Amino acid sequence: MDTPTLRILAGISTPKGRENDEVRLWLEGALAELSLTYYPEGSGEGEEEALRVMARRLLAGAITPPDLTSWAYRFVTWDGTPLGAELIALDNAYVYVDAVHDGHEYTSTESTDLDADVIAEARRLVGDS
Repeated sequence: MDTPTLRILAGISTPKGRENDEVRLWLEGALAELSLTYYPEGSGEGEEEALRVMARRLLAGAITPPDLTSWAYRFVTWDGTPLGAELIALDNAYVYVDAVHDGHEYTSTESTDLDADVIAEARRLVGDS
């Protein structure tokens, strides 16, 4: 792909691991030229799409169920879109089960028991029944 704004973005030098306001300045235009949707930082729509992308990664086997829930806990948070609430609750369940099960043979639930619930939630997020 070659568009005027992509050329500008390609010429921006950003130190590795650092954000750059100049990139943000041109990003929306570049995405529009590519017919891609731009989601403003912190928008609910952007969080929802990010949740769907991460759910697809789980279903493709690129990440594990705990990876998805911990990502949702860190990046969506309870204050974010309600669409992530179940994944955040499941992350809390992983933490609880790991703490209770650690060294106690009498507990009946293990972290792996939650994986099916996370996978079901990921399928719901991407509309896969």
